[in-house]
Amino acid sequence: MRKFLCQVCREKDIDDNMTIVKVGKSNKRYHTVGCYDRYLEDLEFKKKEKQEFDILCKTIESTCDITSVPPSLFGLLQKLRNGDKLTGGGSKTKHYKKGYSYLTIAEAYMEKEGLIRWKKDQWDGSTPSFLSFVLFWYVSDACEDADVKIQKQKRLEEDKKEIDQSYDFSIDSFNYKDKKDDGDITDML
Repeated sequence: MRKFLCQVCREKDIDDNMTIVKVGKSNKRYHTVGCYDRYLEDLEFKKKEKQEFDILCKTIESTCDITSVPPSLFGLLQKLRNGDKLTGGGSKTKHYKKGYSYLTIAEAYMEKEGLIRWKKDQWDGSTPSFLSFVLFWYVSDACEDADVKIQKQKRLEEDKKEIDQSYDFSIDSFNYKDKKDDGDITDML
């Protein structure tokens, strides 16, 4: 029997114990049973990230009044997403999705929209250099504030759910003393 290599854990196993995923016309990827679940989770995560990135691109287009985001900006957005430095020499260690989410970056663009539009009216350079300037000086600083704002909103929603579930406003909960008679209301006073 021929053994196939798992694409995730790099273990070899026979074809009967592997899950086969067809990618493209002829490419096949083999996964062990445990790794296949991780593979599906990774696919779902990448799909969500792609949707968030599309939202970010639409936000940049509407905020900066451009028709499409230049590809030269994608690397800088990816650095901000990964938590790497935007300027200066790169670190030897690479981060993966440790920075701000794409939705947080989009929120930062929305917060600085007025300032971006004002700067665009005064800008004489090219569009890619303008977008890089905006990302370096305005958006990267506003990301921390946007992240705090989003986390606060999430916390408030969670607290609201807790409050809604914890309070009991029924009539029986307002009894302070035990009643001696069901018709007697003086005990509550």
